[in-house]
Amino acid sequence: MDPQDLPPHVTFPSGPASPCPACGGTETRRFYRLESIPVHSCVLLKDAQSAREFPTADLELAACQDCGFLFNPLFDEARIDYSEDYEETQGYSGTFRAFLDATIANQLANRDAAGALILEIGCGRGDFLEQICRAADARGIGIDPSSTAGRVDPTAGRGLRFLHEEYSEKHLALDPRMIACRHTLEHLYRVRDLVALIRKHLDAGQGRWTFFEVPDSLRILNEGAFWDVYY
Repeated sequence: MDPQDLPPHVTFPSGPASPCPACGGTETRRFYRLESIPVHSCVLLKDAQSAREFPTADLELAACQDCGFLFNPLFDEARIDYSEDYEETQGYSGTFRAFLDATIANQLANRDAAGALILEIGCGRGDFLEQICRAADARGIGIDPSSTAGRVDPTAGRGLRFLHEEYSEKHLALDPRMIACRHTLEHLYRVRDLVALIRKHLDAGQGRWTFFEVPDSLRILNEGAFWDVYY
């Protein structure tokens, strides 16, 4: 598509951006701008009027030349509220559940987590935590300000518990065998802070491992998948 054919609120800026929130590097470059987009992409709204009045903000994409991280330098954390109205579940798709099964089998291959604790940061409704705890015969704790009870089986594995809050220093007292963080980093701006805290948690015990999953930015860029670019 020729850039001249794009709507006027889509532009391709250039020039430096703010320091990278992942590595702190200053060699960052802006390359895409989209104005007045919804500040959330997965919130359920009660009626059309609520949708029309939903808050919007401008988005830019910038790339860090040092670590390759893509981010929105215009991001304002005060606009974000991960409440119980947030709905990202894909677990009702057979294809997605098959993907989760394969992911879990890969994570548990040659690892014994029976009876141990699996901690998931940004657990959403708990689909992944439920499945992996059942497969591993493990205990599970999910941490997420948007988590709600009742969507999954709390007796899966050796029992599940959900904390309706953000992951913080106080959770370092937990003794997990595995720390999972799936599709959470792309919803945060201060990525470095979260990863550093998880690193600290891992170093505090023996035999722990972690699993991160994030969107493939190359696929998004190659396909022009604008629906996967959000505030």
